[in-house]
Amino acid sequence: MSSVLVTAEFNPLHLGHAHFLSQVRRAHPGCLLVCLMSGNFVQRGSPAVADRWVRSGMALKAGADVVLELPALYAVQGAAGFARGAVRIADRLGADVLAFGAESAQIEPLERAAALFREEPPQMAAAIRDGRRRGLNQGAARQRALAAADPALAPLLSGPNNTLAIEYLSALDEIHSAVRPYLVVRTAIHGCRPSAQQVRAELQQADDPGDVLRRWGVPLCFTPVFAEEELYRLGLYRLRTTAREQLLATADVSPALAARLHGAAAAPDYGQFQQAASTRWLPRARVRRALLNLVLGFTRDRLLEVNAPECPLHVRLTGLRQEAAAAFGKFASAAKVPIISSCARYPETTLAWGDLAAADLYAVIRSPLQDPAGDKAHRIVIADGSELLNLPASEAWIG
Repeated sequence: MSSVLVTAEFNPLHLGHAHFLSQVRRAHPGCLLVCLMSGNFVQRGSPAVADRWVRSGMALKAGADVVLELPALYAVQGAAGFARGAVRIADRLGADVLAFGAESAQIEPLERAAALFREEPPQMAAAIRDGRRRGLNQGAARQRALAAADPALAPLLSGPNNTLAIEYLSALDEIHSAVRPYLVVRTAIHGCRPSAQQVRAELQQADDPGDVLRRWGVPLCFTPVFAEEELYRLGLYRLRTTAREQLLATADVSPALAARLHGAAAAPDYGQFQQAASTRWLPRARVRRALLNLVLGFTRDRLLEVNAPECPLHVRLTGLRQEAAAAFGKFASAAKVPIISSCARYPETTLAWGDLAAADLYAVIRSPLQDPAGDKAHRIVIADGSELLNLPASEAWIG
């Protein structure tokens, strides 16, 4: 049986994600469909709107066979680090295919762009440096450089899914992986393009979250977690009590960002803090990730360690479809990376330390306050037919 791995946040899973999974299944009938999903914190530097167990249940109800957790130290990096970590894990798991979505209708232009960024000819490197000097952020500078190298490719980087797809392709090429890429084109569904960001925005304003979840095709109803303010307050305390030298040791914090973070520390609220700290070349997502890294203790040295090719890897099993158990057993026995299914088997590595730190933080900032042991405890959500087991009714209910 072939195995297809998809990376996701499902924050939350909506009808667009369900359509994507159905397209992957249609193109690879009979495959073992494995989701490698971010845990309780996501790439935009925020707590997930629902915890890892609820979102694992969503993935199973939407057609996934297996849900594995992407370690937190990869999940909260920018596009390149996120993609590199996910691809290394896919390769060591022995997945046959890595499926991802993109705005581009063809994979070949994305592959050309990935090759250019990997090779970075001198004129392209010079264009990136010039763009940064002119005040552009890294993404805009790369787009400008790509336009100079190959004008036909420049529009690709205006699509966020294209950007991540290019990073996946670059990472596959970097490690000479045998995993085959498969592109699913993002298309409108029922006349609109579903957006997890829009779902979250509507949930935050809704009197009845169930109405929003049903309208967007979210397969489980749940009580949304909005803990950005709590996370911000913890981050603000750390920021106000951290010397500049220590702040510069935090993952993804440059001297320019450190100066802006310290300058914004007197802002009266979270919104004004983000506005004061961000610029065209330091987008809000990077500001949020920096603050999250500071709270979690994710340093530049730890990031270098987990991004190194020799870093020991692991994934955590969080969801399994009962009828796929035998196929998953064969998949797991052939994998060259530990698949953790019990707390007793948790490795003593930097990646594992990051997962446990993230579990502690999520338990502290969500409301009502939780015992961190409950989030650290290993639980596997099982899909048995249409029923989800090991998913307490207090966390989610079937909509």
